Amino acid sequence: MLQRRKRDNFLIPILILVMFVHGCNPKGANGTDKDKNEFFLIGILASNPPETPKAREGNLKPIPEIPEIVLPAEIASLSPKNASTYFLDWADLGLKSFDNSCGVNGYNGNVQIQRILPTTRLILEVKFTQNVNAGNIQVFRKGIQVPGNFTMSDAKTARFESDDPGDFASFFTYSATASNFARASDGTEILPVTWQFHTNFSGTKGSASSITENCNMINGKNRCTVTAVQQMSDELQDVFKQDILDYFYSDLSYYEIYNNNLHSYGYFVMECPGPSVISAKAQEKEFWSLEMNATFPNIPMTAQSGNYRVDSITTGYALDPNDDNFFQFTVFK
Repeated sequence: MLQRRKRDNFLIPILILVMFVHGCNPKGANGTDKDKNEFFLIGILASNPPETPKAREGNLKPIPEIPEIVLPAEIASLSPKNASTYFLDWADLGLKSFDNSCGVNGYNGNVQIQRILPTTRLILEVKFTQNVNAGNIQVFRKGIQVPGNFTMSDAKTARFESDDPGDFASFFTYSATASNFARASDGTEILPVTWQFHTNFSGTKGSASSITENCNMINGKNRCTVTAVQQMSDELQDVFKQDILDYFYSDLSYYEIYNNNLHSYGYFVMECPGPSVISAKAQEKEFWSLEMNATFPNIPMTAQSGNYRVDSITTGYALDPNDDNFFQFTVFK
């Protein structure tokens, strides 16, 4: 395994961990339990004793729950609804590569960044049960107000449209407040309401993670090419808006666990020691997903455990030591 570069003030590892659990049924010879330690490539995650091996795991940083709200009697509906997801269309910006400081180990593979740009503006509506005098709708993300235009579509509908396309908002949600409205009939003030919502991308880019596999029999053995794609967390997205990645590590492993043994069928590792692994985003609202490709040449026809596991661990940190740490852990079964 490649030697990892240390950073004195990096007390808590910046970690993205994505585990893909894949239940395909490829072909080939029986696997062995050699190279068990390949799957504990980052020691902090190897918390299980060797006599009871388990799949790699980590502590999930949960997305905060959005609390329920009670609408004032005069408000019929909100769009988007509280705790809902607003979908953004996007334009494909192509792929971005890491610099030539990166080294690889294990089977053949590569790692690159998929780049897209949101193109949909945020449109919020508040529908009232009766005519109202105009008030205001304000929208925020991470405490920063989103610029936009407020209008009354009709006497019962207030509307906000952002000046620019929306941003990806999973962990850090959007928050909106409708206030200073009054009933047109008697001037009675309507209680303000605040609600939150997430954003994600439409179509194929809306999946948090995905994995595809193409297996072919070659000389009596199953040769499987795996493509694993993961959305990078919105914490990491924000860091890359203004900073340069200083260290990067990512691996892809293929294995199963049965008869109290971890059976390895190979791994791919890429490590980039910096000092400038990948440049900051050219446009602030670019959204990055990590694409990993690797080929594993010796996969048995049938998984003894019933399911093969393909997982990926990725770590990195930015050049600026003051940037917040980020952590992501996703499991598919």
